[in-house]
Amino acid sequence: MRKQLVGVLLLALFGLSLIVGLFLIFQPREELPRPEFAALAGLGKEAIGIVRIHGVISTQRPAGLFGLRERGADYYVQRIRRLSENPRVKAIVLRVNSPGGSVGACQEIYDEILRARENGKKVIVSMGDLAASGGYYISAGADYILANPGTITGGIGVAIGNINFHELMDRWGVKMDIIKSGKYKDTLSSWREMTEEEREHLQKLVDRVHLQFINAVAEGREMDLAEVKAIADGRVFTGEEALELGLVDRLGGFQSAIEVAAEKAGIKGKPALIDEERWPWERFLSPGSSGKEDAISKLLGQSEDSYLPVQYIYHPPSL
Repeated sequence: MRKQLVGVLLLALFGLSLIVGLFLIFQPREELPRPEFAALAGLGKEAIGIVRIHGVISTQRPAGLFGLRERGADYYVQRIRRLSENPRVKAIVLRVNSPGGSVGACQEIYDEILRARENGKKVIVSMGDLAASGGYYISAGADYILANPGTITGGIGVAIGNINFHELMDRWGVKMDIIKSGKYKDTLSSWREMTEEEREHLQKLVDRVHLQFINAVAEGREMDLAEVKAIADGRVFTGEEALELGLVDRLGGFQSAIEVAAEKAGIKGKPALIDEERWPWERFLSPGSSGKEDAISKLLGQSEDSYLPVQYIYHPPSL
């Protein structure tokens, strides 16, 4: 009888340990303890922090298995802030490979980059294949930008829209009844044509947000406002063209960005690199969705507000 009781207790303890372990592993990522890791040989050395901003940028929302969070502005802001507060970190390299995303998310990351600079950190951007629209907005806040010759960047512009299928629904006799508090409340509805008043209202909104983008680039790149406006029509450029226009500082890849960061921060010798994402459990605990899938869902109007938010985003032809 005593042996059976001991067996039951051991089984209960094992079950409880398993539940606690699963809870710690699969809780939302921003609640996880986040120590900064570096190679053991690099402990005590001056360091460069790495932040990888990939895919379409938005604020975080529950997604995936067990409610794990996909990466978004909340994650990137926290990551930059932790590195900024780490006294060992003398510079931060942002590896940007993004077509941009929602306006608010991009602006939050941009603001955090400025705070890191105010905190004495040198912020260097290394552009990958694509750093356009909101991807460039974020980059403009850095001290120094490197792009590959064939990087697609620029795209200084704003868009808002939604798919309209009211003619298709009329053909099938499907209607949408809505009771609203004001004439603009269902602007961008998929169930009817947009009115001229609504179009004018949205154009003013887009123009205002576009000017915010232009001002951010002019301030971040120390360019004349008129100079930025002349190229702020949504066009994208190669890295070579961006260098000629003053949108980037140098051509080069990720390793060149590390070297520039060390030089700008005055780091002597080989710096330690603090890059959480290199560790296996980091990849397992934060499986972000692909930027392409995210962009497709937004293009189809599958957002929480039933229409696309105002976006600093570049849609490649493949989408």
